[in-house]
This record gives sequence, structure tokens and C-alpha cells, in this order.
Amino acid sequence: MWTGVAIFLLLVLVFLSIPITLQFILLWPETVGNDIRLGWAFGLVRVRVAPGKPKRKPKEREKPKRASGAKRNILPVLKERKVRRRAMRFVKDLWRAVRKDKIRLRARVGLGDPADTGQLWALVGPVAGALSMVKSASITVQPEFLDPVFDIDARGRIRIIPLQLIGIMLALPFSPAFWLAMRQLRSTG
Repeated sequence: MWTGVAIFLLLVLVFLSIPITLQFILLWPETVGNDIRLGWAFGLVRVRVAPGKPKRKPKEREKPKRASGAKRNILPVLKERKVRRRAMRFVKDLWRAVRKDKIRLRARVGLGDPADTGQLWALVGPVAGALSMVKSASITVQPEFLDPVFDIDARGRIRIIPLQLIGIMLALPFSPAFWLAMRQLRSTG
């Protein structure tokens, strides 16, 4: 019996260590050129993901209210240096775990009102500047101050190893900074 369980676990580990490749072309709001393909086992298994058709809007339901009635505020948690460092390390580990090939992202964002777009750009601009410095991808985000617009053109190929991502995800809850953040979130909410 134990031999069967050991063989099963070994097979699961082997399957999780085989890379998954995602090749994509995503355009928004146009969807004509969208193409998403998944590959597994070094191209042995290939699946083309059909772009979804817009669904009808479901009737709006009331959101469930929290018992305390208070909203949780994450900003005080992010002010904690240990939490910020651990969050940045987590993002960096995820970024390194994903093998990127010819990644290109072009986005234009505008709210129609120059003042509102300026306020949005005050938040998005520094992130866009940092993303434009990324060596393994070409990322450009541009503001459009006059017209309301949200255009995205993203394309490229990424490869992930599921076992590696699982390891990164499992390491997060074992860090002291994670539990510090959870404790602070509970106390603010």
C-alpha cells in the first residue's frame, strides 16, 4: 500500500516539474486578434484557448456586509518595513520563476478629464517608469489626457514550472512578516 502511495506522490512531483508554456496575443478592446495557446510536456500537449464571448451582465446583488461594518485598510500594514520587504521579495521570486520570452505590453490609459487622468497618472506613472526598466520585457504605459481610453496590446510567451510556483507560494505563509501583516489586518478591521 505504501509503495503505491509513494509511486503516486512521485508521479505527481514529476508532472508538477514539467514546464507549462503560455503563448499569448491579447488586444483590448478589440478581441479579433486574441490568441492564447497552452503547451505542456515540451509541446507534446497543446491547447488553444478560445477567447470568451462577452456574457450578459447578471443582475446586481447586494454585497454581503461584514459583521463589524468596517473596511480593512491595508495601507498601515504596508508601512511596516518587514512586510514591504517580504512582499517585494515575493514579487521578485515570482518574477524570476516565470521564464519570459519576447514579452511586450503597450497600454494607454485616460479618464477623459485631464485632472482625473493626472491624479491617476500620479499613482500609475512611477510604476510605469519602473516597469519600463525591466530587462526581460518591454512594458510601456502611456497616459491619454483628452479622451477616455483603455487600450492594451500584450504579447509574448512565458514558461512556468508549477512545482517552483507552489514552493514560492508555500514559503509565504511561513514567513514572520506574513503573520505580522495578518495580525495588523485583523486589528485594523
